[in-house]
Amino acid sequence: MGGCRFPEDWNPAMIEQILSVSDFMLNSGTVHPVSEEDADAGIEVTTSRTRWDYAVVYRLPPDLAARLGEAERLRVEVQGEVQEGRVGIGLVEEDFSTFLAEECHEGDEGPDAGPLTVDLPRERLDQARFLVFRNAGVGRAVFRIKRIALVQAEAGELDENGSSGAKLHEVTLQPFSPRAERVPGFRMGSVAVTEVCNLTCVMCHFNGPHATRRSRSLRPTAVQSVLQQMPSGETIWFAATGEFFMDPHALDHVRSAGDLGLKPAVLTNGLLLTPAVADALLAAGVRLIRMSVDSHDPDEYRKIRRGGELSDVLAHCDYLRQLKDKYQDLRVEINVTLLGRNMGKMDAMIDFWRPRVDQVNFNTEYYDVFRFRQAFFVPKKRTNCEIQLYVMPSGRVAPCCAMAVYQHEHDVSWLPHIDSGRSMEEIYQSLCDLYDDPDSPLSKLCATCDWWMLFHYKDGQTPYLKMVPFDKPA
Repeated sequence: MGGCRFPEDWNPAMIEQILSVSDFMLNSGTVHPVSEEDADAGIEVTTSRTRWDYAVVYRLPPDLAARLGEAERLRVEVQGEVQEGRVGIGLVEEDFSTFLAEECHEGDEGPDAGPLTVDLPRERLDQARFLVFRNAGVGRAVFRIKRIALVQAEAGELDENGSSGAKLHEVTLQPFSPRAERVPGFRMGSVAVTEVCNLTCVMCHFNGPHATRRSRSLRPTAVQSVLQQMPSGETIWFAATGEFFMDPHALDHVRSAGDLGLKPAVLTNGLLLTPAVADALLAAGVRLIRMSVDSHDPDEYRKIRRGGELSDVLAHCDYLRQLKDKYQDLRVEINVTLLGRNMGKMDAMIDFWRPRVDQVNFNTEYYDVFRFRQAFFVPKKRTNCEIQLYVMPSGRVAPCCAMAVYQHEHDVSWLPHIDSGRSMEEIYQSLCDLYDDPDSPLSKLCATCDWWMLFHYKDGQTPYLKMVPFDKPA
């Protein structure tokens, strides 16, 4: 098994190697050269169909820490492409089983998505012995590797080439005793009315290409029961693990909220937000609409939001803009998930959306439910999460966004159900109890979960979210 070949005048800013089959140890699956004629074309690996099976292993060079200079961390950049499935790239110890860091990368990202990366802090470099590529999805994965580069990197920077997710996770793993900050009544997160969606977004854990698609929807009477327990004047977010407007009762839910004196707000992908639907929303009292749109380039949008056309969203934004004179308190915002392909385009997206909407919100991407690839900044210590109620299409009530994702593919029979006969306040208190109890199934998941960063505020922003309002000076 091979490793990096160091030139005599090696510059510690980067080690780079063009790879061949002989540089890897094969564990499962198959590996072959991309081209027999072009030795620089790299290799293609097909994994087994077993999730988390190692495919190939690459030996790291010795004495990395001594060669890294003053940099805080090592970044492994893999020039390649995931063609099918999902691939985990991890740094492991000599025993091959102890992972020091891992990042997962999806297929369909295309050659312009940038290098596949994984970061490791300086203090753990002496433990790193191998770079492991493994199947991280359902079914086989196919990927190509051309070059591996070992690069100096600084911590806590969100940019198109690197990841601060590993550094954030180190903070997560520090000793911490969670304590729910309880409020009178309950905190409402959102009501996710349906799992049905009109898109297959590449990063979606509910309806994406590697997700188990489901079709459950909340009963209208269940939604009405939740709304009736909320104090008049509060905002209620209507969302979905699919698309809100795929629920045939979507407008009925919004009207019910308005009739009860609530302030309905809607999260949607914007494709079904036709003028007729927009008129109905505004008549029902909706004054805040957020649309999930991850690119301002039509081709890139199609690759991310598979099945959608950006032109449809833009037409709906234009119609809402025309109604601003009539509804001066209407706010339309765009939510952008930062992926490899759009990471370096934030400024361009801000310029694009400025004349069209009221605000753009950039959020970092999560993977494997509990981990994040990036953070806008890395806090020095962990903070408590705010327990909120997220009513899921299954009827289960999740305490946070992380559990809203986790419940889709896992047994969460221990989470409360809206048909249990308990009030929303009682459900809220029970979830706070689970969060406080170190032996509860919730607390055990929280111990390694990075979503707490949603509640660590600095200058009005969080490591997860950067909001850019257009009604304030830049």
